[in-house]
Amino acid sequence: MTGTTLVTALVSASPSSAAEIAHRMEQLRTPVRVLYVAAHPDDENTQMLTWLARGRSVRAAYLSLTRGDGGQNLIGAEQRPLLGVIRTHELLAARNIDGAEQWFSRLRDFGYSKSAPEALSKWGEEEALEEVVRVFRTFRPHVVITRFPEEGRTHGHHLASARLARSAMHAAGDAERFPDQVKAGLRPWQVRRLFYNFPHFWASRGGKPPPGARFDVDVGGFAAGLGRSYGELSAFSRSMHKSQGFGASARTGPWTETLVLLEGDEPKTDVLEGLPTWADIPGGGEVSSAIEDAFENFDARRPASAIPWLGRAHAAAAKIEDPVLASEVRARLEQLLVDASGLLVEARAEVAEVEAGGSLEVELKALARGEGPIVIRRVSGLGVDITPRVVLDKHAPWSKKIDIVAPAGEPTRPHWLEGQPGDFRYTVDAERGIHPMESTPVRLVFELGVGGVGLSYEVEVRRHWVDPVLGERTQPVEVAPPVAVTPAVSVLLVPEGQTQSLAFEVRAGPEGWSGRLSFEGGEVTPPTFDLELAAEELRRVEVGVKADKRGALRVLTSRAKAQIPAWSRRVVDHPHLPVVTHRAPAEVELVPVALTLPKGAVGYVPGSGDAVAEILGRAGLEVVSLDGTALTSGDLSRFRSIVVGIRAFNVNKDLVRARERLMGWVADGGTLVVQYNTKNWSSKLNIDIGPKPITINRGRVTDETAKVERLQKNHPLLTRPHRITDADFEGWVQERGLYFAETWDPAYTPLFSMHDPGEEPLKG
Repeated sequence: MTGTTLVTALVSASPSSAAEIAHRMEQLRTPVRVLYVAAHPDDENTQMLTWLARGRSVRAAYLSLTRGDGGQNLIGAEQRPLLGVIRTHELLAARNIDGAEQWFSRLRDFGYSKSAPEALSKWGEEEALEEVVRVFRTFRPHVVITRFPEEGRTHGHHLASARLARSAMHAAGDAERFPDQVKAGLRPWQVRRLFYNFPHFWASRGGKPPPGARFDVDVGGFAAGLGRSYGELSAFSRSMHKSQGFGASARTGPWTETLVLLEGDEPKTDVLEGLPTWADIPGGGEVSSAIEDAFENFDARRPASAIPWLGRAHAAAAKIEDPVLASEVRARLEQLLVDASGLLVEARAEVAEVEAGGSLEVELKALARGEGPIVIRRVSGLGVDITPRVVLDKHAPWSKKIDIVAPAGEPTRPHWLEGQPGDFRYTVDAERGIHPMESTPVRLVFELGVGGVGLSYEVEVRRHWVDPVLGERTQPVEVAPPVAVTPAVSVLLVPEGQTQSLAFEVRAGPEGWSGRLSFEGGEVTPPTFDLELAAEELRRVEVGVKADKRGALRVLTSRAKAQIPAWSRRVVDHPHLPVVTHRAPAEVELVPVALTLPKGAVGYVPGSGDAVAEILGRAGLEVVSLDGTALTSGDLSRFRSIVVGIRAFNVNKDLVRARERLMGWVADGGTLVVQYNTKNWSSKLNIDIGPKPITINRGRVTDETAKVERLQKNHPLLTRPHRITDADFEGWVQERGLYFAETWDPAYTPLFSMHDPGEEPLKG
């Protein structure tokens, strides 16, 4: 149970219910593994995964090439890295329901791509293939299923995921391909079958599956132990993708999915027939016998009834000749032994942060809630090495307070964000990057005896607290800098020749902090701040900033004459996810602009994931947020201009109800600026967003460097309050434009034109 590889690859709720324990025992009755491959969080077919994991009881997993950090966010303002954090945890929450496992590559979601060649050129085709091959050689699937075709009209990431899966099927089994992986211990692995899961939504549009043996599979069964159909579990799993607005209704009864064989040996009737059993694996016979006994003798009213047979299977696993498989089976059996025993092991702290190298009091707690005896032989790590030799009988608690020493090194943050991520891939170590999460470094190792089996069990040190609405919550203790300096914004518009205010939140760690803040990369007034903060004290610091060129403003901290870069601290906290802290270098991008600001207040209708109102306010405008009451019955005549937030017509029902009143205000001379809205199967747009007819389409320009032609260079919207020039289109990191208008009334005047290579210009 030690190490991070298996711990982070498997998703299991512990302590587990009797139904979950029985389910995971049944999964051990077969060595078959199936990997589902697509491009993003929410691309996976959760009903297929549920059927595989809970219906066929194989080890099923989903490989998402990206963490979805180039997508959209319907539940908050988090974007880019923080959105990737949300969507990673949404995938883990989904897998915890459907029973599958989760893997990633280090490829980044850089936004919409129109073709597989474009996506692969940015990722690097050989580098991307190496990522997928690493997952194949690590998880070692017998069957691979792709979600998307290799050709067609859809997201280029989707097409690329299917192409990479086919290429990886061949490359993973070839020791000459990516030999560094083989030298590092990853054995070549040959996938037996590659299927394409032809989607219902394409069939409904008249699409045809590609040539190949076709298997129609009923995935609409019933998980009796959980009292739910696979369709219901699938809907609960799918609904975890809340940031994408993918709540789903429960499906009951038969449901057919189509699998088309693309490569590999062809089964006769069942997509999983003819795959290895334990009898086919050298040394697997005794393991199989013991697991069968454990499964047949399992009593749901008394899960510990399986412990003797699980212990026998654990001993027999040592005879499996494949060392990778032997290690995996032993680790899974060790988790089952702990869960079947009902053992609860905790390491609790009063705070959620500790300085690198700092000390922290921790209370160890253990309780045998099922059946004993369970032996705690040793607790080690973090400067601790104790041998309590405690024997826990049923319902007999044990506790002990100890002091730990936090690891040295950089502050804790999601492991894939370590280093400086590139635009198209993360730079974390490749072996670590494929795992969804890692345990925090603040963890202890308990050496236990369960049913006569000695095992090591890793336990994170966690803070527990009570939320008055959500109840008890927990959070792993993380290594933190002595002080966090978090800028209010990541990008600051600085009017040319003027001083712009910029605020920072300075938060001391649990030990307090005394030192100096300084800055580099811009003209800052005052240039330094001396602060003395008590433990966990928050202080707001505001400076004036001037900038004559674009660049990064960095914050430095000085303590005991040592000057080091400061770290920011941003907490991602949503009710359906664990609390996650993201730390990054404290920097602000300075963007000097020439502005001539209008007088009077500007109304703003909030949208989704929308920080534009705050940005306008920082640029010097007086911005007034307009809620439902203001829109439907407030005095709009006091505004010369009203700005409608991002996707507001999609998500703001008050705006939709007040549309006619707002258009009347436009007819009386008001200026309405409507930012983009989406139009797709999940975000309907059955309303004109302006006073005259206009139809929004899904047209995109994905080339971030595409030339932007200004069709009306002297139009007031392109000259005031800031004259738009070519410089405003430099340094873009995602689409040049999206959701263009398809048709519009002659009363509208297009201002821009742009296009991808080889395509007709889009105007808007």
